[in-house]
Amino acid sequence: MKRMTLWIVAAAALTLTATGALASDEKKEHLGMMGGNQGMKAMAAPSAETLATGKAIYEKTCAVCHDTGVAGAPKLGDKTAWAPHIEEGIDHVVEAAIKGEGAMPPRGGDPSLSDAEVRATVSYMLEQAR
Repeated sequence: MKRMTLWIVAAAALTLTATGALASDEKKEHLGMMGGNQGMKAMAAPSAETLATGKAIYEKTCAVCHDTGVAGAPKLGDKTAWAPHIEEGIDHVVEAAIKGEGAMPPRGGDPSLSDAEVRATVSYMLEQAR
């Protein structure tokens, strides 16, 4: 049922966008429809709690590769390296982290991480590249 609701909301948002009824960037931002780098800049900053959770997980799980750039992992805080990922948007980066990408295993190698924990960690990492 939840997926059907999300699908209906997404279809309605696309219809409104296509008809111009949802023309302003402010309205698109409100509905989470801003994409790419503009969308990343427009996103509300993650909460302090989210960033703290993300930082703790990063230090435990992700730092071993993202602090040094092992196997092409973008280094934490490297704006140039993170730019293409930010351009794709946070949802894309979270999906890649959950599924694994390149040499990075799914969930950064910690299968016990929930989707929310992965999102918090990605949020922390992307904030470092803003």
